[in-house]
Amino acid sequence: MSKDVKVTPAKPGWKAEIPRDDHTFVVVTAKKDDAIHAARALEPEAPVEVEDEQARSDEPSKPDEPDADPS
Repeated sequence: MSKDVKVTPAKPGWKAEIPRDDHTFVVVTAKKDDAIHAARALEPEAPVEVEDEQARSDEPSKPDEPDADPS
């Protein structure tokens, strides 16, 4: 059974999260290509999902607008 492997931007570099059979993860932080290579080496059958670097924002998200007071 293959598991999904995620490669996401991290500080510094990129992070690959590789799920293992005992419900733990191997986490590799490296350059983007090295993180992808490590993920494929450890789980060759698993699909590797690479997050777009621009999808991540370093700015904190704005809190939701408070609900209008019904009174």
